[in-house]
Amino acid sequence: MLTVLLQGIQIFLSMLEVWLCYQLLYCTLLEKEYLNLKEKIIIWTNIIVWGILVSYNRNIIFFSHGVFILGLVFTGICTINIIKKYKRLIVSLLVMSYSLTALLDFLFLFLSMAVLDYPTTQAIYDGVSWLKLPIFLLSRVIMLICLFLLKKRGELFLKNILEYRKLLYIISVILVVLLRRYQVVMCRMVFGRIPYNGMNSGMSLLLLMVIILSVWGLYVKSLMLQKENQFLMSKDELMLQNYQNLMMNMEANKQRVHDIKHQLAVLQGYARDGEYEKFCQYLSEIDGDFYKFENKVWTGHRILDFILNQKKEAAEEKEIDFEICVTALMETSLSDGDISILIGNLLDNAIEACEQMQDGKRWILFKLKKRQRSLFIEISNSLGTVPRIKDGELLTSKKDKILHGYGLKSVKRIVQKYDGVFSFSVEEEAFKVKISFMK
Repeated sequence: MLTVLLQGIQIFLSMLEVWLCYQLLYCTLLEKEYLNLKEKIIIWTNIIVWGILVSYNRNIIFFSHGVFILGLVFTGICTINIIKKYKRLIVSLLVMSYSLTALLDFLFLFLSMAVLDYPTTQAIYDGVSWLKLPIFLLSRVIMLICLFLLKKRGELFLKNILEYRKLLYIISVILVVLLRRYQVVMCRMVFGRIPYNGMNSGMSLLLLMVIILSVWGLYVKSLMLQKENQFLMSKDELMLQNYQNLMMNMEANKQRVHDIKHQLAVLQGYARDGEYEKFCQYLSEIDGDFYKFENKVWTGHRILDFILNQKKEAAEEKEIDFEICVTALMETSLSDGDISILIGNLLDNAIEACEQMQDGKRWILFKLKKRQRSLFIEISNSLGTVPRIKDGELLTSKKDKILHGYGLKSVKRIVQKYDGVFSFSVEEEAFKVKISFMK
């Protein structure tokens, strides 16, 4: 009875090892919420079947390099059959998960040699022993904790995993080499070919794992800082471009005011000479020019009005109805640059969503209200396809997931900068963004 119980626990721990691999994939490449029944069956078949097979193999030997390779192949085939892309990256993630778990197993086995005698250690390595369970349990608990911390604190890394794939390839190769090396060391100790001393090997393995993971973490942090700097530079370029466009627009207005004097003189000449046909024809021509260059005042805030006119013209050129419902703003605590990024990104996203519609009415509604010291902004647009949402975040349908999403991130950054509140919702085939600043 005890043997059956121990075997059941070992099977569970082996299944947990495979389950942890899939949890890592759920954080990176695999979207759990959108798995169909067939894909779920494939995953759980992989977890159960391979967990049972590995557990029985561990009754014979503590670790088998051949079984390790077969496990990677089996899980890799199951996963690639679901995702169907990023094959090398999938293999790298699986190698990292399985290798780290196996290295932790070796680490605890090495350290346990300090308190266990030689026959007991040999029985753990190549026989059936209940002493294997604490080692396997500790390794998987640590992996579970690490995965939890990665999900909580490494969100940016996980979402942009494709950018760091080369680094993951290198780390996975290093871990496999390290695993093979310490497997050989353990075998030689167990079979008496080298001195029986697990403490030195255990501490060296621990040190190497800490160094590798620390270097990995520092390198990833460095890449993230570079990306942040690039983003800030692009933000400054966007601000400069908006200001330049504004100045060009204002200069064009001055030029048009100057031209009006000459146009009025021509009209007066036609009226004075009684050439009413030419008068009407010329008036029609300049009326079209006035309409084309109209720069309407919506709020009284020059930057915001410029952006609204610019985006409204861009939307109407793409046959998108653009309605503006605002109150006088004049001034706000937000800087001109932050306003241009905030409103510009939101309206660009709305226009892009409308462009993707195959049929139906395409529209955008911009609302802005100011009450005492509070500012409320609401942007709604029509939808063709309901966006996917995961953990409160929008999932892109674009092929390039790396470059997508920084517009919305910059919006959230600005909202947080001014202690505002940001929310979005999907209501009756319409996407709605609400922002409020209470100070």
